Amino acid sequence: MQKADPEALKETQHPVTNLEDEIVYIDMDKILPNSRNKYEMTEIEEIAGMIKLAGGILQNLIVKPMDEEGYYVLTTGERRWRGACLLRDRNEYPARYDNKVPCVIRDPVKIELPLNDEDKEDFAILVTNQYRVKTDAILYMEMLQWKRIISNLKKAGVEYLPKELGRNQEVKLKGKRTRELVAEQMNMSTGQVARFEKIEKHGSEELISKLMKNELNLPEAENLTKLDKEEQKEILQQSNLKNLKEEVQQRLKEKEKRVEIKPMKIKGELENILVNLEETVYIREKEYEKLKRILVDFKKIMENGEI
Repeated sequence: MQKADPEALKETQHPVTNLEDEIVYIDMDKILPNSRNKYEMTEIEEIAGMIKLAGGILQNLIVKPMDEEGYYVLTTGERRWRGACLLRDRNEYPARYDNKVPCVIRDPVKIELPLNDEDKEDFAILVTNQYRVKTDAILYMEMLQWKRIISNLKKAGVEYLPKELGRNQEVKLKGKRTRELVAEQMNMSTGQVARFEKIEKHGSEELISKLMKNELNLPEAENLTKLDKEEQKEILQQSNLKNLKEEVQQRLKEKEKRVEIKPMKIKGELENILVNLEETVYIREKEYEKLKRILVDFKKIMENGEI
């Protein structure tokens, strides 16, 4: 980080026209957290200690202009900002910075992509938070955001993701599956993305809520998706989370229990149904197709023991 000097420490005022990627020093009280930033604000005490040891913030915050009164909203660096505020409140923030923090001003709205403002802001937050340690909850949240953004870009006919906001090269979108692109952006395998997508598709609201609260990890959540959503809900409401694996295995075993079916018993039940029917029954064509599928499945069960 460049050394501070009196001119550099003068507070920047809006409008900002030529400070893109330049380091400016902004009073930490003029900076506000971003409501769209869903990352966990952990280890603030440790970060404050590192700022104090280093004699200041070594990695610039990225902010966007908020209003004409000189306020800014964070795009990335909220933990560093909170750490600096903590030191300031203890009178331990380096005096030479005059309660200001180093920032780069970038407005996500100016990103030249066919996205709405919210998607642009999420995109900016995602690409500037790629290298932090993340929980399964954060990875799931990122997967959903990347899927939405990439899908919207593809629908708009975008073939390449441009090099900006810290990217080293263009990213080709055309001809690649969304899952593959999400995996590239999140630096994980497509198999890992598929595991999160399984939870997205088959997880109950209760399961996803507990995953997002870090009360479940990915393996536990994935294991629960082997059951239907009502069973997931029941287990999460009634069971000790420490015994989830055993509870799921027990329920799966119960589903595998076999029932003896004798042809003569089935024949009798079918005859009872037919006896109670009138000579001719009229039903909608789609109901007739459903009946035929039921009969096909019934035949498979009787022949193979399963479908």
